[in-house]
Amino acid sequence: MVDRLIPPLGERTLQRVPQPRLWSLPYSDVAWLTAGNAALIAAMWVRHGGIDQLVDLSRWLTAAVVAHTLLTTAGYAIGDGSSMFVETWTLLMTYPYVLMGTVALLLLIGVGIASARGARRRISYETWYGIHLYT
Repeated sequence: MVDRLIPPLGERTLQRVPQPRLWSLPYSDVAWLTAGNAALIAAMWVRHGGIDQLVDLSRWLTAAVVAHTLLTTAGYAIGDGSSMFVETWTLLMTYPYVLMGTVALLLLIGVGIASARGARRRISYETWYGIHLYT
């Protein structure tokens, strides 16, 4: 990767342009690290903090995981010259643990929807607690 960015001695111009996916992957890593930190803080906050702060933190966690997913997929799609849908299918079918991570993201979004005020009023506490407990 470095050889594409730095021309050999004696040349005055770059022979190759860096791949376009390089711009989104560092942001994807930052989003993933943010999600990991939010999850650790949320785990500690359960014992010591209030529920309002925990809800806000879980929103940040979900947003960071979604940002990581979208930025990574966009970066690989741009790099491969394919559409987001084709690259999503490629990532799901060929990369290890991406399918499992996608299922986990969908479960996280489902828990977020079940925790919305409107949905919380319509379901019993036991159902809401069970959804959180099993995910």
